[in-house]
Amino acid sequence: MITSIGQANSALSEVTNQLKKLKEDIRIQINKINSLNPEITSDHLTHAKSFLFLNNENESSWLTNHHPLTGSSLYSHLITEYEHLRELLLSEIIRLRA
Repeated sequence: MITSIGQANSALSEVTNQLKKLKEDIRIQINKINSLNPEITSDHLTHAKSFLFLNNENESSWLTNHHPLTGSSLYSHLITEYEHLRELLLSEIIRLRA
């Protein structure tokens, strides 16, 4: 329970730092996907890119419009997409070498 302005500011600072880290992790994952296939498109990539531009003014509407997606769930989806794309590329490389 928050009982002071100092605690509230500390909690807000912690959440802000977590959001910055999550955005950076999402940005890295998007770059990894694009490095494998720069032409790939998906709903999760589109939503993730819009998530990167969240600010205090549009955060609530983004969460409402994209419910039940959250930054964490988007990150998980991006990891899954990257791993799937990577597996497809590795399978194709093995097939071409055979």
